[in-house]
Amino acid sequence: MPRGGQLTRQWKLVRLLSGRTGRTLAQLQAELGVGKRTVQCDIAVLESAGFPITSEQRNGTVFWHFMEGFHVEAPVSLTLTKQMALYFSKGLLKPLQGTPIYESLESALHKIGTVLPLQSFQFLRGLDQAISVRTAGFKDYSRSQDIINVLTRSVLHKFTTRINHRTARFERGVERDVDPYRLWLLPST
Repeated sequence: MPRGGQLTRQWKLVRLLSGRTGRTLAQLQAELGVGKRTVQCDIAVLESAGFPITSEQRNGTVFWHFMEGFHVEAPVSLTLTKQMALYFSKGLLKPLQGTPIYESLESALHKIGTVLPLQSFQFLRGLDQAISVRTAGFKDYSRSQDIINVLTRSVLHKFTTRINHRTARFERGVERDVDPYRLWLLPST
């Protein structure tokens, strides 16, 4: 996994631990494409973030999963107006297209679409033709997924990050250590 893929890998780990039967360390290693130590470190990070992870031994093998009764995907009841607001937020998050954040939003909207009565779903789709939510000038961040992951991780864990800053004055760029506090995605100018 490329540098900065830790957040994406941990996101996948959350999904893998959500299964009813759990996963062995060997299964998690294979599915995440990392070593045993990395899986163990990621489990520790999720535990410190408050995820109730447990292990149980069955037939001499240890299986990891979330505690019984914990659901990553909690049932949420949304009114039609709340579903519409979420649907319109897709336009605001379009700069994140191609990133795990945007993919999760699309997945949520797809789930909403599958439980809505057909008439309501068609109504939401029709509104897309009548009302648009956009900001001026989108910048395509899909090719910057690794950078977004590194910066997000740095913000969340208060890490110092080395960046290469390029301007017209410095064609080759200048390396700087920064302490990012927030990630701001701005429209292109």
